[in-house]
Amino acid sequence: MSSVVQQALPGLLPPVLTLPAKRAAPRKKRRPKPTVAATAPVEYLADLDEHGRRRWTLRFPAPDKMLSGNGNVYWRTRHGLTTSWREATFVHAKAAKLPTGLTKVRLDFELRFTSNRSDRDEANYHPLVVKPATDGLGAPFRQEIKRGKRAGQVSTAPGYGLIERDTPEFLEGPYIRFGEKVANPKLCPFGEVVLTITELGEVAA
Repeated sequence: MSSVVQQALPGLLPPVLTLPAKRAAPRKKRRPKPTVAATAPVEYLADLDEHGRRRWTLRFPAPDKMLSGNGNVYWRTRHGLTTSWREATFVHAKAAKLPTGLTKVRLDFELRFTSNRSDRDEANYHPLVVKPATDGLGAPFRQEIKRGKRAGQVSTAPGYGLIERDTPEFLEGPYIRFGEKVANPKLCPFGEVVLTITELGEVAA
């Protein structure tokens, strides 16, 4: 009986066995990046401080995430963040019609987040938020690329020209503090910034 079965099986089985194809798992849709609402609050004020010095206050929605520089941030993400923050302060300084070529200023940044957390450290928000925002108020950046595929091209970044450079000769600060939670995260999904600029006058010789 067993010999009959052995002779019959070769004719019944296909010459090559194939496994059923696995269905590809559906790709997860990425959540669209939040966008700042067109009705997000923007405010520009000009007044004098208690010492009679000119002062400007710019309140505007954060243009991108307020990430701490304490973490491991991918270089493309880092570049995108610094570009967004530099361009934002340049645009708002222009819209507020700030003066240019000031001798020395003090910068105070108040960062308002969409959530309350007690473990945030002000200094960690300097490299990816406050430093590029400060650069947007300084001189424009222009540099010829020397190496790589883009050698010979010119790299540029906007600068408003409020001060000549962000060195202690021209700048006090920037100082960072945390403010109250934003009232409506739907309008400002990345948070909000209140930037206070105080003119300090002539530099002492």
